[in-house]
Amino acid sequence: MKKYLYFLLCCIITFLISIRVDFYGNLFIHGNSVFYLIYFVFLLVIYSNDFFKILKSKKNILISLPFIISISYFFRDYISRIPIYLTILLLLTVYFNIGIILLFINNIKKGKVELQKRLNWRIITYSMILSFLLTVFHLLGNNIINKKTVIDLLNIATVGKGLFIFIILTIIIITFYVKLYRINKLDNKLPKKSKKIFMIIFLTFISIYLVYYLMYFPGIFSQDSFYSIGQALGYFELNNHHPVTFTLLLKLFLMIFRSVKTAMIVYCLFQICMLSLAFSVLIYYLINNNIKLIYILICYLFLLLSPINAMYSFTVWKDIPFTIFVIYFVILLVDILNKNMTKLNIRYLLLFILGVCVSVSRNNGIYLIFLLIPFIILILKKQSVVITITLVLSLFCAFVIKGPIFKMLNVEDGSIKEALSIPIQQIARFSKYYPNEISKKQYNVIDKFLDAKNIGNLYDPIISDPVKSTWKNIDFSNNYKEFLSVWFDLFKKHPNIYFDSFFENSYGYWYPETVYWSVYEKNATEATWLYFEEYDLDNQPIIKHSFTTENVIIQLRKLPVISMLFSAGFCFWVLLFSIFNLLINRKYKLLIVYIMMLLLWLTVIASPVFCEFRYIYPLYTLMPFLLCYSLFFDNFKFEK
Repeated sequence: MKKYLYFLLCCIITFLISIRVDFYGNLFIHGNSVFYLIYFVFLLVIYSNDFFKILKSKKNILISLPFIISISYFFRDYISRIPIYLTILLLLTVYFNIGIILLFINNIKKGKVELQKRLNWRIITYSMILSFLLTVFHLLGNNIINKKTVIDLLNIATVGKGLFIFIILTIIIITFYVKLYRINKLDNKLPKKSKKIFMIIFLTFISIYLVYYLMYFPGIFSQDSFYSIGQALGYFELNNHHPVTFTLLLKLFLMIFRSVKTAMIVYCLFQICMLSLAFSVLIYYLINNNIKLIYILICYLFLLLSPINAMYSFTVWKDIPFTIFVIYFVILLVDILNKNMTKLNIRYLLLFILGVCVSVSRNNGIYLIFLLIPFIILILKKQSVVITITLVLSLFCAFVIKGPIFKMLNVEDGSIKEALSIPIQQIARFSKYYPNEISKKQYNVIDKFLDAKNIGNLYDPIISDPVKSTWKNIDFSNNYKEFLSVWFDLFKKHPNIYFDSFFENSYGYWYPETVYWSVYEKNATEATWLYFEEYDLDNQPIIKHSFTTENVIIQLRKLPVISMLFSAGFCFWVLLFSIFNLLINRKYKLLIVYIMMLLLWLTVIASPVFCEFRYIYPLYTLMPFLLCYSLFFDNFKFEK
């Protein structure tokens, strides 16, 4: 009973402080929706039996006093603006934090943390690395939000705050990994398998997504959607800026159905079915691999009830087919690794087909497969030969499609500027803040590629499109040395400018507190050119509703912890947490799947927009599966 009372107490305290954080600004842990709530709810429940010992400890009072004084000094401006009872709660929290640290150290000394010595050190080492990364990126993200720079991380107040957060996070993560090590060793019973269960899962996804679809009938179309539709209809020349494979898929539906509206309705229904099928296969794979029902249920509800998944199921974007192919590719790769297959069979044929589909369905897909191959060779042993050959063949096939076949179809390549968002933004930022330090020769070189006169004024730190719009039609392959030479010369003058530019143009993918739109709800005519009005693709809801899904998500993002379910940055930290758990348990073979997702993330942070949720969508949909796989790897019949 005590545990539940403490649980309720820390929830109330956290809720009160969370309100004040959202209203007044930043507390010592920004927004505290991750660190603060997890710490109070999780650790306080675990150590509830020692609650009063911590409060009464003279040792804790002596050690905590300088920390309380320093926190009061660093955050005196904040404390002066909140009621006295919240100030007391804040300082008591600091006091209890120190007590938890002392208790943990004491338990290790007395041998109460019963793990092997080497495992103990692995847990502590990886926990400290992850804590350090979380602390640095948290402070960096907080600085960006508050219009500060990388250099501001070095001031004494930020370093003091960082040290405090690092200590607390280390204890949280160590405790997590210790508990998870024990959980993974539990013997779980295999749930009953049945085709009926699969059909029920599939039909529930279809049903929920169809309800949303009827609210946004005949589908959701953005400017990117109409660009692909326009190419399919022949308004524009075929261009691989938006994958031609997606354009040809839309063209197939437009050829079958004479009406554009009918074709798009059928396509949206088709996409709903395909995404629902992929999610159903994902859940059913967990059922077939000895995962406890409670964890399967969590994954299932996450995929089913997320409004992002529902809205994306009928949004006409290239990202949705790409996500479907990535889901199947990951499941198949996991299955091949688990069964330790070293001989050719039907699974490798499917892996080849999916490798081709991933490579051609999005422009970063081919880099994803290409960069994965060295890690497969490095980590896998016997299996590396067969898997490598399969993926190399899929890459060869993808190059043939993107090369000779696209040339036969008169497909234009996408502009090189799309791959140069990072250096273009860095040069533009330099032009904005230090225009007088650009020599005439450097200016002329920049002007050869971009509008050197205006890029400083056009520079937007979170999106490269305004600056990229000035890119000139030049043969970059024969002039890249000049570009890179100027880029590097400017970097040597003010490297901090380049770092600030990079972090500001990517922080949404690694800073969980970032709030940016995630679903698209504009009318078709608001999204694109007026001559598409004749196709009658504006929103015509069959089920009337007075709210917008984006507003619902915005409200949910104000709730601690729940807000993380709609955060692109949070996906990255779940992935990193899972990778470190596998490293702790020395399951190196399993890392292949997670490295693939990490490579996807790396290609995304080089994208034009700082937090485009659809770019990270494959990782979002696979997040619960990857977490389950890393925590309960023994249940997947894994072979060394």
